[in-house]
Amino acid sequence: MRHWEEDFGELSLVSDVVSQYTSEKKVANLLISTAFSESGYVTGPWDIYKRYGHGQEIYKHQTIDTYGPWSVRGGLMMANFIISVLQKNPFPKITTFFEYTDKANNIGYAHTVVVPFTTDETILCRAEAYVLSSQHNYEKALEDINNWIVYHSVISEDEGADLTLEALNSFYDALPYEPALVNTVADRSLKKKLNPEGFTVNAGTEENLIQLILQLRRLEGLQEGLRWYDLKRYGIEFSHNRAGNVPIVLTKDDPRRAIQLPPDVINAGMKANPRN
Repeated sequence: MRHWEEDFGELSLVSDVVSQYTSEKKVANLLISTAFSESGYVTGPWDIYKRYGHGQEIYKHQTIDTYGPWSVRGGLMMANFIISVLQKNPFPKITTFFEYTDKANNIGYAHTVVVPFTTDETILCRAEAYVLSSQHNYEKALEDINNWIVYHSVISEDEGADLTLEALNSFYDALPYEPALVNTVADRSLKKKLNPEGFTVNAGTEENLIQLILQLRRLEGLQEGLRWYDLKRYGIEFSHNRAGNVPIVLTKDDPRRAIQLPPDVINAGMKANPRN
């Protein structure tokens, strides 16, 4: 797995953090890929594309800098690298490399390097499988979760303590569910109402483990779009608050959860996926 404190503890430059995260020398990086993309501009510490940002209300109450069961070892190492640029607050794991085809006219192509598959994300997939399997192996799932926490935290394995099922249940049992429409900071909660389609999640330890795994996946896949798959899979309802506009609420049955077909397929005669 990626050793966050060892890999990033001495770094300060954005370029160095990105290079370390995407390095082919890291065995945690199972696949490295390139793409034509401006995602580095979208998620990076630049004063553009601000509507796609990772706002302070989100990262302080929902993601990197909030308190949760993963804080048993002093919090996440990645929180030390949040770069505040108005409402963007990115963690620098993605950057854009510009290929000039005409330097005089500033014309060319934007490229990026991404890591689609990592050991860190895969171990959370395995933990989820342990929980939902017919054997309901909660102890094995918790072992994977604690391994994830150890390598992502500021406190080493020798100095900290492992998360227990008792502490996990105590934390999540005390939380209210977050409403689909979040109006104030007080509405925010790390506990989401799960509406899985085609399978069930039992209340109690099973749901609490899934809640934590989904949260760790949200942290692991920050700025990579992985959260969307979990939102769809578990039917999690949420809202997009827009300044000066009515919030957009995506319910569990909203037809927009199905990605629209390509225009050329629709133009060829296939019926488009329905929209509201």
